[in-house]
Amino acid sequence: MQSDESLLSPSADAISPVIDRKFIDSIISLQHPGNPDLLERIIDKYINDFGCLCSGMLLALDEGDINSIRLMAHSLKSGSAILGLTSLAESCKKLEALARNNSTDGAAELLEQMKKDFVEVQNILHTFKSRNHEA
Repeated sequence: MQSDESLLSPSADAISPVIDRKFIDSIISLQHPGNPDLLERIIDKYINDFGCLCSGMLLALDEGDINSIRLMAHSLKSGSAILGLTSLAESCKKLEALARNNSTDGAAELLEQMKKDFVEVQNILHTFKSRNHEA
């Protein structure tokens, strides 16, 4: 795994396969003195939502509730895209497409991969939060 310094290099647009820095930069550009913690709030909400939605999708998968999987995958896809979490957004897109086609074939594997990707993403997002707070 790359060091935080190399992952957060300001010159890198796509800093890793799982996150695209330009999306983080665009959120930072929206911050102002009266709203300095916008990035932190978005990251905190995403981290909380990921846990809830991933657990919900696993439960829906066990119950065969394909429509709930589709809705939760769509929601998580949007949140992932806002933060430039390309790998997670792509996995959510695949999961949403499966559910739209009334299938769960491969859904459990996609969810497991998403959980693994999230571990890496979460570490990077915490680093962004720390640096944003220090700025």
